[in-house]
Amino acid sequence: MRLTADSAEVMRSYVVALARRRTVVRNQHKSIQLLEAEVREIERRLRIMKNVLRKLLKIGEPPVGQSKYPYYGKSPKDAALQHLRSVGRPLSRSALHRALVDGGITIGKKRAEHNVRIGLDLNIANGNLVEIDGMIGLPEWVEGGKWKRREWLRISS
Repeated sequence: MRLTADSAEVMRSYVVALARRRTVVRNQHKSIQLLEAEVREIERRLRIMKNVLRKLLKIGEPPVGQSKYPYYGKSPKDAALQHLRSVGRPLSRSALHRALVDGGITIGKKRAEHNVRIGLDLNIANGNLVEIDGMIGLPEWVEGGKWKRREWLRISS
């Protein structure tokens, strides 16, 4: 079979096109490899940043079992009930709020003091706590809409 000038030209252009295509594919492969390397580097840096953030967030946390923060990690309801039982009498809203904050209820929380106020309001509305004359106490300390004075003196654990 004899090649004509036209068919030889077609073959040459086909070979050139094939060589160009191989070059493009090779370059794309290199580009993909470069992108994959960049992704790996970004993931490595992200892991480092996550570790740093974890360490920074733990700075605000008290050591586990530290008694200086008895309300750390507790809900406003549980912390308020625990504190009121420990003092054994109703407290003003501001005194109870300050005791809960000082006891560590807000450590590591967003909008912490606002959430404690809302938590106290909700627990008063739900009947878990009672507010009479600006004092907050336990429902069992109320008789006939007034505080039982003898309950104020008893300190329970």
